[in-house]
Amino acid sequence: MIYQAPWNLLGEGIILSHRANKSWMLKNGFIPDYLRNSFKGGLAFTMMVNYQEADCGPYKELLFIPGFFLIKNRYRLMITKIYVDSEDSIISGRENWGIPKEMAKITWERSGSKTVFEANINDQSILKSQIKSTAFTFPINTKLSPFRIQQILNNKSYVFKPSGKGKSARGELQNLTVSEDYFPNIEGLNLVNCLHIKKFNLLFPASKIECL
Repeated sequence: MIYQAPWNLLGEGIILSHRANKSWMLKNGFIPDYLRNSFKGGLAFTMMVNYQEADCGPYKELLFIPGFFLIKNRYRLMITKIYVDSEDSIISGRENWGIPKEMAKITWERSGSKTVFEANINDQSILKSQIKSTAFTFPINTKLSPFRIQQILNNKSYVFKPSGKGKSARGELQNLTVSEDYFPNIEGLNLVNCLHIKKFNLLFPASKIECL
């Protein structure tokens, strides 16, 4: 079933920021061939999310953003790999925002200061991580970010800018294993930052959609 935008989402998430050279990302970042010349690099992001409330119902998510793309003289972020555990999220995500979501089994287990996240497909582990977060939290929001997300799917361009706020804590990545057949192998990348957004409110607006 398609749940139309906009969406309001509540939950918690983990954001890993990585630094890698451009050639590594072009080889390993699941960047489509037709966008390779547009890729400019910058920080990459892995996000693990537990949406406790969403328009399509609760679901969990794993995604990767390899950095910035220069499209029509504008710098854009783009999701190149993403898994969710909800069929409605897959259908709606593709229809509303051109996000190429795929199905996986995802678990999120939080005990005290530790969170264990795991995504699997066909009994094969995609990614498993353990993060320890501090008790101290600080406010976080998207107001200072000028960047939009642009997705290209089925000969259509989707441009949108999610907005949100929440409470974040510093995190320590204690364990990480990745299967490079299903996800960029971020194990060897330079980890710049690890944040645990313990509570967020996120708005996904309708996209500006253009036929290519």
